[in-house]
Amino acid sequence: MNDTEAQIQAYSQEVDISLLRENLRLTPTERLQQLENLINDLHTLRDAARKQAATDL
Repeated sequence: MNDTEAQIQAYSQEVDISLLRENLRLTPTERLQQLENLINDLHTLRDAARKQAATDL
């Protein structure tokens, strides 16, 4: 086994292949929509954390 194969094997133990397959079944538009949803959720979480931090002062 060469170095590249060893690295691939090491990384593959940490990667959930089923998630990759699930995402590859989506169209590019669907993948972008998922990304937009994630970004919106992160903004909501950030705003809630900022609001909580402001009330903790």
